[in-house]
Amino acid sequence: MNKLIATALLTSALAANAAPTMLLGNLVSVNGTSNSAVVNMPNQTVSFQPFSFQNGGLTSTNDVTLHVQLSTDGTNYNTVNSYKFTTTNAASVNYFAPSTNITVYMRVQAVTTNATLLGGSYGN
Repeated sequence: MNKLIATALLTSALAANAAPTMLLGNLVSVNGTSNSAVVNMPNQTVSFQPFSFQNGGLTSTNDVTLHVQLSTDGTNYNTVNSYKFTTTNAASVNYFAPSTNITVYMRVQAVTTNATLLGGSYGN
């Protein structure tokens, strides 16, 4: 699922028109691994289906916080919404998380086996 989210975000981000952004410069020498400038892509909106949460009874409503998190790599997650039960009684609740905007960043990584002159930009 995370790969699907990442693919959808990257596809829609790359399809967006952007003003030209210098990535590598005008023919700079690269020897080994070099990362280009980072490009801030247009915000992507993620909408959620309803969540159904249950608990078997709590001592305090502060006992549990449920974090809704997103990732583009399945390893690093960012919290985009949180939920706390509003009662200490055993309960089953539906949580309708609001849609959220996430920012996607893009860069180009050049890997060379010897010194090579490279240049490049991104966008129209």
